[in-house]
This record gives sequence, structure tokens and C-alpha cells, in this order.
Amino acid sequence: STPAFLVSCSLSDMRVGYWGPAKFVAKIRENESQMNLRSSDVLLNWSADEGHFGSGGRYGRLEEQAFELSFLCRMIEKSITAF
Repeated sequence: STPAFLVSCSLSDMRVGYWGPAKFVAKIRENESQMNLRSSDVLLNWSADEGHFGSGGRYGRLEEQAFELSFLCRMIEKSITAF
């Protein structure tokens, strides 16, 4: 089975355009039936104010890690309940 995807992008990223990750997610969702995926397994995390290396600020990195861990926990929960 194909793994779940959490794809992050930012409008303010000067190194990677936001359209690259958006097109990637659109292509995956277009072919999800062939890849044995559910649309809830593919998430595009879109940010307007982060840069290439993530968000700045005092708690920005912690918020990013919490979001990533919550996605991971949700996918683990789904895989456990599937059995």
C-alpha cells in the first residue's frame, strides 16, 4: 500500500514555488484510486507567511512539529483500526 502524504509549502518560499507541491498533491489525488489511497491520506499544508526553512518566531517550529506529529498519529490510528 502507498504511504500517506503530508506536503508543506509556502507562498513566501523563495527557493521552491508553491505550485510545485500543489501540482504534486493534485497529481496524487488524481491517481489515488490506482495508488490505493484515500483523499484523507493526502494533505497539503499551505502557509502564507513561512519561508523555505519554516516559520520564524518563538513557537513557530514547535507548532510545525506538533502539526506533523498529529498527522502521523492520525495515520497510525487509521492503520491500527483498519486491522
